[in-house]
Amino acid sequence: MKKLIKVTCLFIVLVLANQVYAQTSKLGVRAGVNVATMSENPFEYASTEMEKDYTVGANVALFLNLPVTHTFSIQPELQWIQKGIQSEMTSADDMEVKMVYRTNYFEIPVLARVDIAAAEVVSFNVFLGPSIGYATTKKYIGKNAKLGTEDPIEKGDFKENVEWDDEYGANGTVDNRWDFSAVAGVGLTIDAIFGDFVIDARYNMDFNDAVTYEKDPSPYPDKFTNRGISVTAGVAFPF
Repeated sequence: MKKLIKVTCLFIVLVLANQVYAQTSKLGVRAGVNVATMSENPFEYASTEMEKDYTVGANVALFLNLPVTHTFSIQPELQWIQKGIQSEMTSADDMEVKMVYRTNYFEIPVLARVDIAAAEVVSFNVFLGPSIGYATTKKYIGKNAKLGTEDPIEKGDFKENVEWDDEYGANGTVDNRWDFSAVAGVGLTIDAIFGDFVIDARYNMDFNDAVTYEKDPSPYPDKFTNRGISVTAGVAFPF
């Protein structure tokens, strides 16, 4: 009986090993856009009505697809992604301002992926997994600012890099540069002569606040989290 159990276990290990060996690992690169916003508007304050909107940033990544079975694989990635929010407002002195708050992150998602064959050279996939990231730079971008309403005076666009608040300062906040998030999406893979052509669309949702307040932040919102939809295309090569 013990010998039978040992032989059965050995057979299962050999079958699984053969499945992994039969599949080909692939190294790829993808690039596209991230349509981003935040859970709350960081520009909002008591005397100003502000409209929260989306801002479009870049998303570039290297990925490694490691098959476990014919349909299931693990896909770690290294990506650079721009997150943030766009707002339009009219200030108390009638200044019409469009503001963008943008943060650049390096992130490492680790995704569980399931492939579904649709044709001989085409397959769809769904994926889900956690991601950890670290913010490198952030900036404010002002666009289309006008002063006055009847005879507007054009104001120049501006870009201002923002220093990180690593300790509680005069504004009573600390920046959370580490980013913990979940990723879920769908993809399309097309077999090509050189390898694979890949397209994917994914939803990114952060769990942690972008800032931490030392005291009650009222009237400011007390929680800011990033979220967005990325659409990218790229290529993958077997190795």
